[in-house]
Amino acid sequence: MKIPIYVIGNKYNEPERVSYLNKYFGDRGLEVTYFQPSYVNNLIKEELDQFTEMTHGRLFKPAEKSIFLNFFYLFKVIASRIDTHVIIFESDVIFEGDLKKYLEGLEVFINKIKPDAVSIGSGCDLIDDAVNTDDNNFQIYEKKVVRCMDSYLFSKNGINKILDYMKSYGKFDEPIDNFLEKFIKEGEFSHYWVWPSITLQGSQHGYYDSSIQNSSDSLPPQGSEKLLTNSLQMGACESQHKCPV
Repeated sequence: MKIPIYVIGNKYNEPERVSYLNKYFGDRGLEVTYFQPSYVNNLIKEELDQFTEMTHGRLFKPAEKSIFLNFFYLFKVIASRIDTHVIIFESDVIFEGDLKKYLEGLEVFINKIKPDAVSIGSGCDLIDDAVNTDDNNFQIYEKKVVRCMDSYLFSKNGINKILDYMKSYGKFDEPIDNFLEKFIKEGEFSHYWVWPSITLQGSQHGYYDSSIQNSSDSLPPQGSEKLLTNSLQMGACESQHKCPV
């Protein structure tokens, strides 16, 4: 399953992350596009004016605005292209297995269910209580909860739905993960989690510094879910939470 891969990150100012990612993707013959037109310290007035105070009264951190806009701009780029699916990673991901084999295992599910979005990382370390972590078969869950935005497979149809919502929303009042979760709960958007995941967040596990301090402020609450089981033997991931060498 060949899908365009994007990384939201600063190719020139994050040498440690980029070096790791370039080696990982290069070793597997995978092409990657780095995307970060919006920089924390260079947000212009027109961009800042797209945000208001958050719904619970906290002000946006500059990095939260930058990350939100990077997803917004990248969604626009993807919507203008012909690809039916894309993968978006944040730059602090650490891979726990072979992405190519992982996607081969997911392909049947993607073609059958046609989800709008699939969380393929262990973002925020949220794992559903129903997951059997001793079972390396794919376990697919329909969720109304976003567990951080570090690793996602999106369909183009799903991205168009998100963009329509963004364009009609008014001023943004949530970080991107909470914003997407609000849309999922309000609209017709099929959103899934996968176990085992293919990545963990390096900034959550001490491998990298985080660009957002006190990230727990924006962690999503738990929500409802529906379990789907997939009998495909994944055989793609190494043990969970093992940083590759």
